[in-house]
Amino acid sequence: FAATLSGKIDPTILTGVLIFPLGYNFLSFPREKSIITLDRMLPVVLLLAIGFASRDRSKPWPPALRPCAIAWIAFLAVAAVSLIYAGNILVSGRLLVEGFLLPPILGWLVISYFRMEENAATLHLLTSLMSLYVCCIGAAEMVLKEDLLPLPGGTITFAGQLVRPNGPFWSNDSFALIGLTTFFLLLFLRNLLGQNLSFLQRVVHYVGLTASLAM
Repeated sequence: FAATLSGKIDPTILTGVLIFPLGYNFLSFPREKSIITLDRMLPVVLLLAIGFASRDRSKPWPPALRPCAIAWIAFLAVAAVSLIYAGNILVSGRLLVEGFLLPPILGWLVISYFRMEENAATLHLLTSLMSLYVCCIGAAEMVLKEDLLPLPGGTITFAGQLVRPNGPFWSNDSFALIGLTTFFLLLFLRNLLGQNLSFLQRVVHYVGLTASLAM
């Protein structure tokens, strides 16, 4: 809250990276058909923070990303027009906003305001810790053969006698995709940090990589 009022988005983003897998279980209200979720609130809080930030904190967009932004805006326009064919326009509209609008807003905020170079080591550590505890949840589910953090409508599945864990997420597909995304994010951060890593940082890196691959 203090960081938001002071116009800083870095603490909020770093905290979000660490806790977002648990947000679906512990930061969604009400429990059924949640209205307030971490995914929805994070961009709102960040937009509020940059409202308090000085203008000189923003960074120019890399020129290579501008065509991507234009293409995404065009995609959003076509997707919005397609809502006229939706059976349930409220549900489809919510999916449009949450799936296609909020993520690019969050990406714009990170690119424009997040100090990547200064926070790379912290982001690397928190991403590795997130990967480790999510992997441990999945491993425990395989041992106990039950969904430890069940979500409304979600269910654990089996491949024969082998559990396909979903961790703190809704499905095992999400569990696997987030593991894969985390793996490549850790590789990117490792490259960004360069060669001057301490022994502890190297250990954390390989623990995070192993955990994300296990997911």
